[in-house]
Amino acid sequence: MKHHIKNSNIWLLLLSTMFFSSISPKSAITFRHNGGRLGDVLLDFTKNFYIAYKYDLDLYISPLPYVENFRLSIDSQQLSDHRHKFNRAIDIKDDRQIDSIDNTLYVGTCYFAVDGISDLDLFHGHMFQCSIEQPLFGNKIKELLTPIETFHFEFPEDQISVAMHIRKGGGFDRPLASELYRPITRNDNASRTSKYQFVDRDQPFKFPPEQYYVDQLIFLHALLDQQPLYVFLFTDDKEPHQIAKRIQEKLTDYNITNITFDYRKTENAHNLNIIEDISFMSKFEYLIKSGSHYPWIAQMIGNHKAIISPVQYQWEGDYLNIIEAEIIFPDRENHILKKFKIPSVSNAENETNY
Repeated sequence: MKHHIKNSNIWLLLLSTMFFSSISPKSAITFRHNGGRLGDVLLDFTKNFYIAYKYDLDLYISPLPYVENFRLSIDSQQLSDHRHKFNRAIDIKDDRQIDSIDNTLYVGTCYFAVDGISDLDLFHGHMFQCSIEQPLFGNKIKELLTPIETFHFEFPEDQISVAMHIRKGGGFDRPLASELYRPITRNDNASRTSKYQFVDRDQPFKFPPEQYYVDQLIFLHALLDQQPLYVFLFTDDKEPHQIAKRIQEKLTDYNITNITFDYRKTENAHNLNIIEDISFMSKFEYLIKSGSHYPWIAQMIGNHKAIISPVQYQWEGDYLNIIEAEIIFPDRENHILKKFKIPSVSNAENETNY
């Protein structure tokens, strides 16, 4: 009799274990709002979506700014509806902290590393490469980052279209320290060195000087056999016409006269046209961008033939010299990302060798 009861208890234990394991949720990941602007928010979402994809986790989000404008708002699960399901919550700074124990809610902190790479190491470039090389992840994140609203854009005929993202701060960020263009003579003695006072001292890739865009247009124009270009300036500056005028004058010095510049003629500011410009920027054939997260969204959802980004810099006195850029060619059909370095030039004589 005792033997029979003992066996019955074992079966009850096994059945209860199977029952509770079947209703116990698998582990999930969420993240705290990093307090940043649109690009920062969507980069955090993409990072956590990638972790969920990589480790087969559920992804939950809290209310985030701008999210209601993107398709991810339709597919995403709200954390407030599921928080009570988990036995434990763990803050992580690296995805390697994720273990195999079910019923865990992982909480991604700001700037945590994935695949050994952090945001401070231009993490958005790694995410773009993952989206090309891993098509299941890439196709889904491209869908989720696409704006819900459909916008209509027209491009001039017989010109190659180039989007150019120029971040100036627009009154939102701190002032810029760098001179706009490369000085005639090099001076390594900086008169303004505080990264707390000047935002480009702190985040140089986000705020390249206008010389960077001149250099890349010269390079791209030569790469495309001097064909006419239609270049649209996406900027938070309130006077984009002045930027276009300065850049066009510099290009004229190199006998480049078949580039047409365009920009928003009215109501241009850091907090206007945010969603529409993301959609518009994604439609161009080529993209020359800063290291800001904002144009990266357009890069993720677009089908650009090539994208140019800054990858190395050097301060030379009060001039922020982008000493190396990178051009990438996304081959989505074969899931390959081809990368090539574009060295900067140190003086006008070398620039003619593009």
